[in-house]
Amino acid sequence: MIAHMVEDGHGSCNAEEKSTKSAVELGRTFSTMFSDTAFRQKLLETKTKEEFKLELVSQRHQLSVVTENMVIEEVEDSDPRRGKSLQV
Repeated sequence: MIAHMVEDGHGSCNAEEKSTKSAVELGRTFSTMFSDTAFRQKLLETKTKEEFKLELVSQRHQLSVVTENMVIEEVEDSDPRRGKSLQV
């Protein structure tokens, strides 16, 4: 059921990402999501398939926002000249 939801577009990737994931990428995505015990508890508390799907989509969104912010911080912090004045 979970693999089907990802493959058919219910919670897989945003438009900028490729449309399919390899089995390894899919495994990494779900292992990251399910490593969060609070998220697993939320899934257990869902009553319907739709609630379950919404929790998956929400978690994926939260992880993508965190990942995007980490990448931006890495890029900003990676310049060794940052904060130094230009010497002529």
